[in-house]
Amino acid sequence: MDLDVRHMRLVVAVADGGSLSAAARALGIAQPSVSNQLRRIEESLGGDLFQRSAQGVVPTDRGRAVLRRARTILERVARISDAPEPGRAPAALRVRTFVLPFELMLPLLQHFVPGTRWEINAGGAQDGLGAVASGEADLYHGLHWDDSPPPPAGVVVEEVLHERGWILLPANHPLAKEPVVELSALAGEAWVNRPEAELNHAMLRDCRRAGFEPNVQFRATDTASVMSLVSSGAAVSLTSPVADTNDAVAFRPCSGTMGYSWVLAYSPETVSAELVQVLRDLLRWAYRSKAESNPELVRMLPAEILAAELPGQLEQAILA
Repeated sequence: MDLDVRHMRLVVAVADGGSLSAAARALGIAQPSVSNQLRRIEESLGGDLFQRSAQGVVPTDRGRAVLRRARTILERVARISDAPEPGRAPAALRVRTFVLPFELMLPLLQHFVPGTRWEINAGGAQDGLGAVASGEADLYHGLHWDDSPPPPAGVVVEEVLHERGWILLPANHPLAKEPVVELSALAGEAWVNRPEAELNHAMLRDCRRAGFEPNVQFRATDTASVMSLVSSGAAVSLTSPVADTNDAVAFRPCSGTMGYSWVLAYSPETVSAELVQVLRDLLRWAYRSKAESNPELVRMLPAEILAAELPGQLEQAILA
């Protein structure tokens, strides 16, 4: 006898009801049918699953083992039934991140998923991955490192693009005209931190890997303060190569940085892989569009970013 989902439901109903009659009522079938089916299931599995008595039924050791597996199977079947339709966007999308992504993406995404809600949280990658694993968020958009711990079970992490930090220098700094600045050459400088926890972590990690502890003399709470401090000549800092700058700073590629990945993390049980691909393409397109203001960066972009186009679904939504 081949067991299927119906048999798993019957075994669970008997255990939850505590008797064959209660299981029959829960399943909407006659008690003799429950008794006959259970007997065949037990014969197929080679032993009793329940001890019978006048007070009802109690699972045997074999029954408890079967019940654990049956409940797991039924939970998976329920998740498959509730899974999003491939390529379709959910009615609302809860995105956990530490900083709003490239601003070109925001109005476009509203065409595709009008109910998108961005939750800014300074907790970083582990907070975001944990939120997806627990169901508090549908997506995490943020940074991930090669040496990051593996994601929680059931969470898929997909790379959008890889990025290395660029150095922000005062425009009159001795290294400002260098085509590439070696990070270790800045060991004696005063530094200003990054207000975003994840980017600040990247800055500290890269400096330490380059052999020095940065002398963080200034702690900024926003990017405008960082730019003001660097412009004044008081400090240097590392930041994303698509950061907004001004003429009072020099913005140079920096060798010696390990880099990091911008990622989308999601649970396939709540977000389809097709939707994630649309969002990944949108992020790549937005990144390339923002990078166009920095010709030097454009020359360094990999082919998949240079070739990024606005996803067809969004073009149709905008033109509709």
